[in-house]
Amino acid sequence: MLGGKWRHKDPASLHDHEAINAVELDGFHRYLGHAFPTYGHFILETLPMLSYLIEDHDATGVFLAWGASFCRSLLDTIVALLELNKSSILIHSTPHILKTQLAVQPRPLRLAPCSPSPRYELINDWTYRTVIDKLIRSAQASPGEQATEPQSRLFLMRSAKRLPGNHFQDSLKIELEAQGFRCLYPETLSFPDQVRSLSTASVVAGFAGSQLHNSIFCPRESIIIGIGDQRTPDYPLIFQGLCGDIAKNTYHHINYTENPGKIASDISDLLAR
Repeated sequence: MLGGKWRHKDPASLHDHEAINAVELDGFHRYLGHAFPTYGHFILETLPMLSYLIEDHDATGVFLAWGASFCRSLLDTIVALLELNKSSILIHSTPHILKTQLAVQPRPLRLAPCSPSPRYELINDWTYRTVIDKLIRSAQASPGEQATEPQSRLFLMRSAKRLPGNHFQDSLKIELEAQGFRCLYPETLSFPDQVRSLSTASVVAGFAGSQLHNSIFCPRESIIIGIGDQRTPDYPLIFQGLCGDIAKNTYHHINYTENPGKIASDISDLLAR
């Protein structure tokens, strides 16, 4: 493995200077794909690959870091919740040559070309369910950093960078709390607290973005409501349909408007159907 490109382990496939400097990794390892630094891609593409280590506790997995900004902190938190050995997961992120035997593990999804834009198709869901179900059990059993009483309705707030400003969300928060929603900023909660909160919610709403990908932790048949934003006002992100396929819940999209009262009214009308 050289600079993110694969070559056969056979020394004949390496140049002389590469073979001399290659780092050989002993043993048999599972290649688990990319470790993504962005939250949405991590949750939907990196997370399910940990299922192969849950199924085989004696295995060692190798991820290839996607870019130079990958940080292990979230991965290590999840590994602890899954009761996996941190040392059983290796991240290859250097330009050095790695020479080893790897078994490539199948990904649970594929990118299918279609019009007007490509979408991700779920090939199998057992990899997701294996990890998700264990994370939910672990999160519900842990004490939690913040008091998170079970709520049936959650609204996931987001950074004001893609919204008109804090006053917009403040007004929307007042409207939604009157409908029985608990409004929270996911980034202020630990990962276990996020999983715990979503695992009991029957309705989750929020602006389009990776925070809604956490809907994979919601119960089956939950209602997920995505709201557009200034960049994508009238269509959902392609990953959100995949989240619904994984969690077996129902996704609805509401077009973005700068009128918070209209958004709250649209949510109310949708839930009243």
